[in-house]
Amino acid sequence: MARAAVACPPDAKRPLPTVNFLLDEVTARAAADNDLVDPLSSRDVTSRTDRGARVDPGAIIGVSLWAMIRRVVTDSEGVVIELGRTSRLCSGYAREAVMLLEPTCIWPGCDQPHSTDIC
Repeated sequence: MARAAVACPPDAKRPLPTVNFLLDEVTARAAADNDLVDPLSSRDVTSRTDRGARVDPGAIIGVSLWAMIRRVVTDSEGVVIELGRTSRLCSGYAREAVMLLEPTCIWPGCDQPHSTDIC
């Protein structure tokens, strides 16, 4: 990421940092409804980054409210069979309302103010 930032010309729009989260549908629904994941199915839960770091499903749902998202469908072998376009889950007034819920960054330990004018 640092190399890409340094290589970018000063007058160009810099690329946004990207983190890919993987979350299976059942876990996503449970996290969105604030339900617990069934412990018997925990071995089948996908809630991680694309590099394998485990992430709390609630955190992924929270990030999806303000970040750019894209749907990726995989088959039973984990092969990507559909890659959607990147878009915002919340936009316009809905996005502004979500951003107003928290005056600062939502990541633990970060108290930096967020900006509602992010791309």
